[in-house]
Amino acid sequence: MDKVKLLSEYGSFLKNNFLEQLAKENHNLLCETDIHPLKLCEDFSVEDLLEMSVTNLTKLLEAFEEGKITKEIIAEILKLELEALPGVKPEHIEPNDLLTIYTAQKQALIAFIPEFTKDIQVVIELSKELEKTFLFALDNTLQAYIKQRIQGAVYLTESKIREEKAQGYIDGLNEKYNILDTLKEELRVSYEEIRNKNANLSSLQQVILTKQETLVEKEIQLTRSNDALAYYANVASHDLKEPLRMVKQYVLLLAKRYKGQLDSDADEFIDFAVDGANRMEHLIKSLLDYAKLEKLGIPEEYSSTELAVENAKMNLTVAVQESRAEITNDDDLPLVKMNSVQLLRIFQNLLSNALKYCSPDIPAKIHIGVEKKDHTWIFSIKDNGIGIKSEGFEKIFQPFQRLHSTGEYEGIGLGLSFCKKIIEQYGGDMWVESEPGKGSTFFFTIRE
Repeated sequence: MDKVKLLSEYGSFLKNNFLEQLAKENHNLLCETDIHPLKLCEDFSVEDLLEMSVTNLTKLLEAFEEGKITKEIIAEILKLELEALPGVKPEHIEPNDLLTIYTAQKQALIAFIPEFTKDIQVVIELSKELEKTFLFALDNTLQAYIKQRIQGAVYLTESKIREEKAQGYIDGLNEKYNILDTLKEELRVSYEEIRNKNANLSSLQQVILTKQETLVEKEIQLTRSNDALAYYANVASHDLKEPLRMVKQYVLLLAKRYKGQLDSDADEFIDFAVDGANRMEHLIKSLLDYAKLEKLGIPEEYSSTELAVENAKMNLTVAVQESRAEITNDDDLPLVKMNSVQLLRIFQNLLSNALKYCSPDIPAKIHIGVEKKDHTWIFSIKDNGIGIKSEGFEKIFQPFQRLHSTGEYEGIGLGLSFCKKIIEQYGGDMWVESEPGKGSTFFFTIRE
């Protein structure tokens, strides 16, 4: 694999497609650090700093694109970028600052590799080349800054010595030279520490690359598994629905013609067959809907949780009346970035479960709450129902897993797994807190 050509193609790809995003990523990574040069730029706007970053990144990516990949050129470009920061002088930059800045620049470039290629070998090779390029460039820049610092220190010290000679302070000469030697030694030690940190960083990078390779392999396996599930769902939808529809029609025909004409056992058997056909039809439809969740994508529009709750309560009017339920909610339920149909399905499923598993002796009380933490909405649906044992907390969110038989409570065990999968698709989470006989509280999160 031609490494220069690979870096050239990647540089061209970033310059043409992700230049501003790359500048923002680099800026964000630097802002997470606590280096001295950035403190000197606090009076300048983020837009000004990003514009400077875009200009310097363009030079860097053009060097990649044109195949001018030498440690001297890369070091010079990045050195100019540092010195272009407003109010920053070479003496403000420490070796540890250089390591932090170079690491942020390199991480920003590596972060966009998955956008460029999905080929594991290419990902590994490109990451190695970027790592090696920045390591060499850092080495070159360190040497230049150390040399510059030493020369500056020598110049300042010698100037003071000349002044002291002129003023008759000859006794301070040896002391100043000792200070210079100490400074040189400190810089040498700092340089060695940076080199050791770079060696450790390279080892850590190799571990990360290995884990990335494993993660990509697992992602490929998951994609294949999802494809297989989608294929099976289509088979279930088309190949199984027709035979089931025919069986159901004939069973209904038997029930219509012969119910009441045979003995009680025959009538009961017919009822069992009709109920089984209905549940199988519902199961096939639910399985198809579950498999299609991955293909819906995340919409750009915002949906009203207040409207979703009201529609869910309206759809469950009969169940609410039968259980004498009282459903309340917090005021000012927020707008969330989620498909309105999916949002309705979540609330309707959770309210339906709260009504279904209510205590038989007391009216159901259900409250829908919400609170904001950082940039996340945390919703809660609390009931006073029969509750759940702790060993069932994980099981209830798995497809087709039930804690009760169909004779006790209706359902096929897909409702909560539907809800959890929808929430996870939007980057959220869902969990439950409960005690038997004391009700349950279901929580889910949606990013702001």
